[in-house]
Amino acid sequence: MPVNVFVTGTIRSGTTFVGRALASADNCIYLHEPFNPDSPWNAAIPTPINHFYISEHNAKIYEGRFNSLLKLRPAIKGKWLESHRQERTEYIEKAIPKGLSRENLNIIIKDPIALFCTEWLADRWGLKPVLVVRDPRDVVNSIFRLSWAKNLQPMFLRTQPLLVRRLKEMEEQLGLSKCISTEFSEDNLTTVIRYLKPSYLALLYFARISKFQMLCYERSTLQPDVEFLRLFDDLSIPMSDTFKSSLSKATNTFDASRTHQNTYAPVSVKRIKQLRDDTEDLPAVDDKIIIDAFAEIRSGFAQLVDWWE
Repeated sequence: MPVNVFVTGTIRSGTTFVGRALASADNCIYLHEPFNPDSPWNAAIPTPINHFYISEHNAKIYEGRFNSLLKLRPAIKGKWLESHRQERTEYIEKAIPKGLSRENLNIIIKDPIALFCTEWLADRWGLKPVLVVRDPRDVVNSIFRLSWAKNLQPMFLRTQPLLVRRLKEMEEQLGLSKCISTEFSEDNLTTVIRYLKPSYLALLYFARISKFQMLCYERSTLQPDVEFLRLFDDLSIPMSDTFKSSLSKATNTFDASRTHQNTYAPVSVKRIKQLRDDTEDLPAVDDKIIIDAFAEIRSGFAQLVDWWE
């Protein structure tokens, strides 16, 4: 039976790398962010905003489209989307090994923008979620290096009251407080923290309550052979010889500064240290503020993963 996997996390947490790593296995196909309005795959599932919430309340609108995508026959409608339709069709056809059909491929869907759809994707469609968790300090620093901070106001919460209600249920069940804020801020660091905290809350809930598969970014770079062998085994996906070779320190060539490149080796410890030592943080990024802001989240994750040394 084919295995369909959903890789998610916060933005800038390494989901692209993990998704491509899993898709390096034989008989796998990689679908990049179909729930992201800025992705070409979104033509198959036209979600209107980032972090759109799909559950029973609005599922009927998307079920037919998503079912078509899982069959690798995306329903991309409209003459003005002809180029997207041709590109997606060609991509799928090239990914099918000789002698196999679409029905025999394992589908790896990677999408941090669809984090809040995880329950729907797992319960309704049987996708196996992989939650990629990364130290919030590194996530925030990465956002500032890319100059994304000014564009990350929590608008997705203001326009989705049912999502806010679900997040508050998660917050209450985990015994946390003040993870959700719909207020805007002129301070970029405050803005990014308010944008990210609901995602970390959902990740903690999915990891602790739903017990979905989790991969720690930091741990996977320190012990890639252990962590990725465990991940592939738990998902019942055979690891390719190419990726297995890339786990060796001698062949580790992955560059953390180019996370969307088409390679599969994890980030080396040496490379992480170089990035941290050689890249100056912008003055607005204060590690103490980030640590304090995520203190409850960190405490909630304490039994699951060591975030900070």
